[in-house]
Amino acid sequence: MAWLTVALLVMVGYTVVPTFLGRTMGIGCIKRLPPGMKLAALTFDDGPSPDYTPKILEILRAEGVRATFFVLAEKALRYPDLIKMMVGEGHDVAIHGLTHRPLWLLGPGKTRQEVVEAARRLEDTFGVQIRWYRPPWGLLNLPAYIWSLRQHIRPVLWSHMSWDWAAKGPPAELARRMIRTMKDGAIVLLHDAGDTFGARRDAPAVVVEALPLFVEWAKENGWRLVKLSDVPRRTFRERLWNRVDRLGARLMHSQPLAGPGECLFRLGRRRYWGWPITLKNGTRLRFGDPVAEIHFDNTLLESLMKDAKNEWQLSLRYMQIGRRSLPILARAVEEDPRWRGVKVLYGLSVLSRGTDRAGFIVSPLRPRWLRRLVSRYLQGVLLGHHPEGRNRLSQGLQTLQADWIYISPETLIQLYGSRRGEKPPGAGSADERG
Repeated sequence: MAWLTVALLVMVGYTVVPTFLGRTMGIGCIKRLPPGMKLAALTFDDGPSPDYTPKILEILRAEGVRATFFVLAEKALRYPDLIKMMVGEGHDVAIHGLTHRPLWLLGPGKTRQEVVEAARRLEDTFGVQIRWYRPPWGLLNLPAYIWSLRQHIRPVLWSHMSWDWAAKGPPAELARRMIRTMKDGAIVLLHDAGDTFGARRDAPAVVVEALPLFVEWAKENGWRLVKLSDVPRRTFRERLWNRVDRLGARLMHSQPLAGPGECLFRLGRRRYWGWPITLKNGTRLRFGDPVAEIHFDNTLLESLMKDAKNEWQLSLRYMQIGRRSLPILARAVEEDPRWRGVKVLYGLSVLSRGTDRAGFIVSPLRPRWLRRLVSRYLQGVLLGHHPEGRNRLSQGLQTLQADWIYISPETLIQLYGSRRGEKPPGAGSADERG
């Protein structure tokens, strides 16, 4: 029995562990694009196919869209004109293997043929640089995981799957499935061939008819469909803070209020845990009352910082997105049942200057030890996201201290919602007590 246990552990380490690290944890693999820019990458597997690949290329050409084709090297060498057409029209060519054999069933030698040698054959034949590899069925083994990293061929999986390889039609139904599951930063998995194990031979015909419907919807709704090489590359620091942001959003249950890139704010419903305070409109806030916690969409802030050419332009863009976001925030509080009954909307920030002019109340965070702790965390966020973060911090840590920023739902709605322009109850009162 001991040898059976050892064999089982070796098998798990050879197959399950690298697949878990890459597919579930995203370590060493690309599972999705950076969020916040309303990007989606179209990717096609299992080709090229003389029956369907030319039709897909024709659609992409007509729509002005570029995609990434994960090709099987054996087919690519059989149909070289299709690969040349992909390259000539500006698409990315990536490797899906020499054949379509699952890596879990292959030893190190055969795995090397499927990944490393197949990539080299494509590079030597077509003069392209192979930067990405997608394992068949998304299953990695240990040699493929190690070699792809050593050879600088990044494994790419997917975040958006519509089961197109089994599609029977009608095309509109496949397009609806693709649209229904669309999310910011999606890597869309499609197939331009149907001759691999488990696929319907005529399924790509449905893809050919559904693709224009999906592309038309994406363009009408402000999505940018890109190839992988068009996606901005992120530094380790940016990827790390992006993971911290996603983890924080989950822990705090903060939710977006609009589509990607449309609103500066996220909201999370929770219980108030701070000192009792009285708002300007007379509302008394006590420990345990329902509140909505405001969070910035740091990914959107980061994209604004990267696009701005100078601090003046950055400040202008902050003002523009802020003006667009406050009515969205007010509409959410006024109409969305998730935020019904909250007594106040509040946030914590080290960049609170000017928020009082937007109707918010600014108050120092208490007690002091909590203010110092939160200030250090928010300074770290600034360092992680702002391209000039380190310079901003070196200019004076004492000026970047955490403050409460809060506003009552009634005031928010009267300033930015359906009752905009009406005089808020208690206006003129400057009463704020602890």
